[in-house]
Amino acid sequence: MGEQNKQKAVQSAMDAADAALSGNKPFCVTHVDVGLDTTAVREAVIKVMDKKVLTLFIFALLLK
Repeated sequence: MGEQNKQKAVQSAMDAADAALSGNKPFCVTHVDVGLDTTAVREAVIKVMDKKVLTLFIFALLLK
């Protein structure tokens, strides 16, 4: 389950970052549905920050 959450969070974050970059925005905000899996959220933020020149804000949804 943890690996699936990481993949889901990273994919969502990358999609949001790509959309923001194509719109010339300096940051983006996205929601990911990974419950309380802070490891998945942290992984998504780190990967986007390493690969994109963009500040990313991710909100993990607590509803599951």
